[in-house]
Amino acid sequence: MDRIEEIWDKGNEQISKDKTVSDDFIIKSISETSISISSKLPKIIWFGIVLSVVATAMLIYNIFFYLNNACIFSAIIVLIIITIFVSGYLYIQLGVIKNMDLTSLDLKSLLVNKVKYLNTQFQTALHCVSLTVVLATFTINLTMENGDGIFEIRKILLLSIFYIFTYIISFFLYKVMFSVYLDQLKNALFNLEENTFKSFDGELKKHKRKRKIIGIIIIALLLAGIIVLWVNAGN
Repeated sequence: MDRIEEIWDKGNEQISKDKTVSDDFIIKSISETSISISSKLPKIIWFGIVLSVVATAMLIYNIFFYLNNACIFSAIIVLIIITIFVSGYLYIQLGVIKNMDLTSLDLKSLLVNKVKYLNTQFQTALHCVSLTVVLATFTINLTMENGDGIFEIRKILLLSIFYIFTYIISFFLYKVMFSVYLDQLKNALFNLEENTFKSFDGELKKHKRKRKIIGIIIIALLLAGIIVLWVNAGN
């Protein structure tokens, strides 16, 4: 994020000194912004991959504790398949993002493709990352209950509400956090088409404030999750 702000600050400084910004400068600034945004996207993808790998490992570990519980055993097998699929999809997205800037497309087509990607496949990737948060949390709870190989239906129903809430909130937070990149790409596309350098400083400052609020919410969710798991473990 800081790198992107530096690019736009440099552009604004140039504009203040010279009202006739050259086409080359605009194209260079937009290209640098586009590449910088691409470098930010894999972070959330890797986060999801790590969580899915952790969830898969913990699910495999828990299989041996629920061999005599056909219902939970079957559920674990299904969840292992899901986590492997999610991990594979996220890994594919890393390749898609990496290859974006290696194409021979002109800058405008490249920006259009990135906007489309953020509106489609990347949204699916965010759903997958949100799912990995739920899966990782569930495997922790499963491990806490594996002593007697029993997982009460009552607890599953109660936790399901928490997991659904966690999934929805996680996706919403990720969507807000990464929406600024979509807005920047659209702004870059506008600048390229209009041959101008419209500032994005105001939106970046608003996003910084949003990030702080989101950080507080994430910490609160983590604490809430720990409390829920602790209460369930004691019942």
